[in-house]
Amino acid sequence: MRRIVLVLAVLALAACASNPGVIKTGPNSYMVSRQGKTGLTGIAGLRAKAMGDANTYCAKEGKQAQMTDTSQSSGVPIFGNFPRADISFKCVTE
Repeated sequence: MRRIVLVLAVLALAACASNPGVIKTGPNSYMVSRQGKTGLTGIAGLRAKAMGDANTYCAKEGKQAQMTDTSQSSGVPIFGNFPRADISFKCVTE
């Protein structure tokens, strides 16, 4: 019984660290978010991965990503408040 509870707890925590991908927020404006799976994940690495997602998305249209805004989580990484980096961007002609 303990193992089942432990497995369910681990799965629940892993689900909290999902990365939904690129989200359209307006005409030629998008947002991508990356969240760490633990409280020990670095913000710089998350921001780099999010920018990579943005570049990949725009490259499909033959364009490149231009960051328009960025934000990150703050506070103590407990109770699912793991490090998170959000990037807003638009796709521009190279």
